[in-house]
Amino acid sequence: MADQGNDGAKVEQANGAAPAAAVENEIKAFIGGLAWAVTDEQLKEEFEKYGIVGANVTVNRYNGRSRGFGFVSFETEEGRQKAVDELHDKEVWGRQITVAPAKPRDPDAPRPRRGRGRGRGRGAPMDVDGAAPGAGGPSEESA
Repeated sequence: MADQGNDGAKVEQANGAAPAAAVENEIKAFIGGLAWAVTDEQLKEEFEKYGIVGANVTVNRYNGRSRGFGFVSFETEEGRQKAVDELHDKEVWGRQITVAPAKPRDPDAPRPRRGRGRGRGRGAPMDVDGAAPGAGGPSEESA
């Protein structure tokens, strides 16, 4: 995508991404309830008749598996509304899918922290029976 610089000349963005203003005004729909095997291409084919710009299935960043939802970008608001009207709560790919206008992400909203939380590996070690060692349970010495 090209953008205009201060001198009026067109400037190509280095990463090929759309300018921020274009991303904010994107007309997107959330597609939920997807079968795990649905690909970007299948999602695109299903929504082509509504005039789309692109489609993608959201995948888990660690294992590459589908998360069961995706997003479709439309050329017009009318195309998105027609897709919502015709496909919401319909069975596609053997599953009842949700089609709804996507809500823009609030850039100021706190993002949930993922990763090393209070999971296993922290705190006191556990015995086989689930009790902390020396917690007053039966031991081999007292038997």
